[in-house]
Amino acid sequence: MPSSSFLTLFLLTSIFFIGFLSRISLAPLLPHIERDFSLTHGGAGAIFLFLSLGYAVGLILSSFLSSKLTHRKMVFISAFFSGIVLLLFTFGAGDILTLKCLFWGLGVALGIYLPSGIATLTSVFEERHWGKAIAIHEFAPNLSFVLSPLIVQALLEMTKWEHIFMLFGLISLSLSFVFLIFGKGGNFKAQVPTPSALKILIKNRSLILMAIIMGLGVGASLGVYNMLPLYLIAERNLNEKTANTLIALSRILSIGASFFSGMISDKFGPKRTLKLIFWGSALSTFLLGSVEKPLIPLVLLQAIFVASFFPPAFSMLSHMVEPQLRNLSVSFAVLSGTIVGGGVIPALIGTIGDKLTLGMGFSIFGLSLVIVPYFVSKMSLVDKRLPTRY
Repeated sequence: MPSSSFLTLFLLTSIFFIGFLSRISLAPLLPHIERDFSLTHGGAGAIFLFLSLGYAVGLILSSFLSSKLTHRKMVFISAFFSGIVLLLFTFGAGDILTLKCLFWGLGVALGIYLPSGIATLTSVFEERHWGKAIAIHEFAPNLSFVLSPLIVQALLEMTKWEHIFMLFGLISLSLSFVFLIFGKGGNFKAQVPTPSALKILIKNRSLILMAIIMGLGVGASLGVYNMLPLYLIAERNLNEKTANTLIALSRILSIGASFFSGMISDKFGPKRTLKLIFWGSALSTFLLGSVEKPLIPLVLLQAIFVASFFPPAFSMLSHMVEPQLRNLSVSFAVLSGTIVGGGVIPALIGTIGDKLTLGMGFSIFGLSLVIVPYFVSKMSLVDKRLPTRY
């Protein structure tokens, strides 16, 4: 394989990493933002909703813009405008409305990337190498979860939170131009989703259920992660350094859990695996918010269960529609996960935190997860060649 393919893989993974890092660094920075803008827990959690709504808009826009522009140009546009918005945090985040608008704009810029990034990546590798290349590319968000609290904690000792976003912005801008000069592939356009294809998706009851499950699954993962630093510091009285270190450690362990759940899913089937994962997620999330001790094992256990969700979920999702609709089905489910799991759930946890406690918000959300195994049992698959254990 040509070295240019590996360079393109490195650049795409780097762009994905800095974009995802910029997105989830809001979580460890939330206590500082809440203090600087005199926000309630609900007001702080609502920022995630603006970020997620922007990301959803970016995902939708990407389907149409990439039909006019090449995927290669879309990757550049995403990295470039992400960098511009991140730089604006230093100069323009003077009030809460402006701050929310900036996070919405960041979400739009970041949401544009993923469909075109994957399309560009697969265009520079032979099909037999797609799995390995995508696995390396997907290491970016996992690494971001681990490094975000550590990087933020280290930088906060030297500068203000606004300057952290500025640093991320400079890196994103630099990567956008490096990719434009040295990156390869993606010199083709996408097809616009047709109304008939969207109609098929909307009528698929199993896909609708999976969209709901994806929202709750992302909520258990990203939503809880977003509010966890604030909870540990404000209600569990951990200092900032200890809280961020604990969260980083939990995500290191969860990387292995994700691979392990994929193996379990292959052996016992994704339906059984998903039911087990959500029972564990429900219990660990409920206990995380309701019991005093043992705190550290519960943080670790909750992260392990929720990280295990994605391999069996995407395995089921890929068999719910005909092959030609799989790309749209994934986008549909991810859109639900982005809005509900990444935005609505953190905002609700924060609002409950204002009325009661953040811990109660986690516990109530944990209880809501017990409905998921029932939803899983009601889903059907279109591919009749799948093993009977499905």
